[in-house]
Amino acid sequence: MNDVAYKRSEAARASSKNKRVKKNIWVITGFMLPALLVYAVYTLYPILATFNYSFLDWSGVSGESEFIGVQNYVTLLNDASFWQALQNNLLLVLVSIFFQIPLGLIMALILFSPVIGKRLLNVIFSCLT
Repeated sequence: MNDVAYKRSEAARASSKNKRVKKNIWVITGFMLPALLVYAVYTLYPILATFNYSFLDWSGVSGESEFIGVQNYVTLLNDASFWQALQNNLLLVLVSIFFQIPLGLIMALILFSPVIGKRLLNVIFSCLT
């Protein structure tokens, strides 16, 4: 008899847990839906629309557009100013990674270590920002 009662109580507990999980899923969905909607409208749609526009010959003002396929990409890859801009951006990324981040870390370590003139350094670093 104890075995049967135990199985019934386990089944009741599992059923109760399933109901709570289903209820929680609806609550979670209710909270996430507005954020996902904003994300879709302001992030995903513009990305997909831009990808679509990249295959068109469109001035951006008139309603007329013509499908030209990958011709825009061919033009872009043959443009010297694109390669110069890409080189400048890569240089900016490398300078940021290898100079700005370690310099900021060193400044933070100096501010939080027992060093003579710490207050003066704190004022100097604060004025720099």
